[in-house]
Amino acid sequence: MRYRSAMLLGSFAPLTATAEKLAALERISEHSVPGRWSDVRPPTRKELAGTEVLAMPITEWSVKANQGWPTDEVEDLDRPTWAGVLPLRAATGDLEAAPDLREDLDPPGYLRRVPLPGLQA
Repeated sequence: MRYRSAMLLGSFAPLTATAEKLAALERISEHSVPGRWSDVRPPTRKELAGTEVLAMPITEWSVKANQGWPTDEVEDLDRPTWAGVLPLRAATGDLEAAPDLREDLDPPGYLRRVPLPGLQA
């Protein structure tokens, strides 16, 4: 099997200061969909109070990847069994407007730019 794996080790600690929580949520939002944070309203006090944001200083990490082919036993090569790779990818699809969205609003340009970070077109 081909794989990519990452392990991050550390201890989580909740962010309690409003400014810290907002800054962390903005970083997450901008990493996921650049431009979105400034396009939407900020969270309300109630929403922010109901959202737990955790920080994790990384104390140890490990990354593993395998891009090669498996090593089959010689006697297995004579079997009538297909072997190969079935690639799996995360990708964006077509934009779908919310059913209660005003009809005169078009999606912002940053949502039309694909791939978004971590996704493939």
